[in-house]
Amino acid sequence: MSNCGRADLTKGDFMSETASSEYVQRRLDAYVSAWKSYEPNEIADLFTENAIYHRNPKSTSAIGRAAIVESSREPD
Repeated sequence: MSNCGRADLTKGDFMSETASSEYVQRRLDAYVSAWKSYEPNEIADLFTENAIYHRNPKSTSAIGRAAIVESSREPD
């Protein structure tokens, strides 16, 4: 995964437009890479422990990293 973890965002990143743009690009790159890889750890690293994820509007909520990773293995 790219060098982009949840903890690398600081209050200062929101104060600087350049830093925010770079942070957003790193997060997008990490997101795309993780979902393409199907690697459980990479997918889990995208989310907080208490994240709630909806694959689509009609899907059941996946709550927490483990449930989100498990839902990534289900067919659409």
